[in-house]
Amino acid sequence: MIVLVSGCSDEVDGLSQTKDSAVVSVTASVPAQEAVVRGIDSCDVLDSAAARRLGVASQPVDHDSNEFATRCSWIGLDKNFEANLTMNEAVGLDRSVDLDVHIPVEIQGHPAVQVDENGGPTCRYWVEITSNQTFSAGASSLSASAPPLCEKARALASEVLDALRK
Repeated sequence: MIVLVSGCSDEVDGLSQTKDSAVVSVTASVPAQEAVVRGIDSCDVLDSAAARRLGVASQPVDHDSNEFATRCSWIGLDKNFEANLTMNEAVGLDRSVDLDVHIPVEIQGHPAVQVDENGGPTCRYWVEITSNQTFSAGASSLSASAPPLCEKARALASEVLDALRK
């Protein structure tokens, strides 16, 4: 179970919630075979078939890493959006997001939050793999003709979860 500070509502994206003032508990069932992100480079997660399904170039355009995380970005085939992935090795979902601007969701049985990054032309999902491992999958607009960014970001998160299970 993960506890997040949130607005009050009865149900969000099919997840059960309990209310206690401004604290909302989100319970999601994490698959028994949990993936591990330690030692996995973000740029190695998508294969060419996954890149095609997402509509991005198979070669990344940006790569960065430090001792705790790796970040990778790919440009959409129409050059109208960028997809980006950050794998965090020592950060749980509770420390990954600005808790004032999120929507609790579940992606393939994993607790996650959709983050509104200052209302800008981006969409990002933080997905918990274990209590101290998360990844974020995002999409950013590069032009007025960008596709629905949250659909792209969520599709990237699903592709990452599929790849981690292999």
